[in-house]
Amino acid sequence: MSRTITTVAVLAAAALAVPAASAAPPVVGGAAPLIAKSAPTGLPDPNDAQFRVPAGMVEHRVWTRTVTGRNAVPANERHELWLSATRSRVVVTDAKTKALLREVTTSPTETRVYDAETGKLRVTRHSAERPPHQSATYEQALHRAYVTGGFMEITGERTVAGRRHLVLVSVPGKWRSDEPDSRTTAVVDAETFAPHQLTSSVPDLFTQQVTHRVVERLSTGKAVNAKLKMRKHRR
Repeated sequence: MSRTITTVAVLAAAALAVPAASAAPPVVGGAAPLIAKSAPTGLPDPNDAQFRVPAGMVEHRVWTRTVTGRNAVPANERHELWLSATRSRVVVTDAKTKALLREVTTSPTETRVYDAETGKLRVTRHSAERPPHQSATYEQALHRAYVTGGFMEITGERTVAGRRHLVLVSVPGKWRSDEPDSRTTAVVDAETFAPHQLTSSVPDLFTQQVTHRVVERLSTGKAVNAKLKMRKHRR
């Protein structure tokens, strides 16, 4: 039976799938990752205060995401995230043409999603203590826990930008995703476990690769705070 891998399915199975021990796992690394309500067994809790972006700081991250495969919806995107303790903004563009695809902002009271293809802006009211994105420090702790917990194993080393990196591969039987046949590989800094590149694949169906380009923290100010606000779009 032929299966078409949609964007939703790709994101659910991609970047880093979920160890079998977890009941409500976080999705990390890819497009606008969401926070789980509770920490999976044996893994760090993304809601711990130590993983929040400190007050007075904004985390700025850029990554690219490609999806290929005979049954996949192809993608070649650039994601730029601005994240504070209470707000966030993600701008997704076509990595080749630089055309805007979508823009999403969140605050404690609402989420705004602009779809450039339809030209429509959707606003959802809610109450949220924190943005639905994981910080870079959480992703570091998570990858370290994947290794110590046996969910991923170190299979090699690689040098990236002059720094030593480890190659991690998901362990069958301890790794769970929406696609049982999926395999996930992560290239992480050997000292900090910061992810550089995440690759998830399902044989003969799709491959998704997320490569982190920029990870930095900036002090808040007028210019930086402006990055957390959605741009004006014609409707």
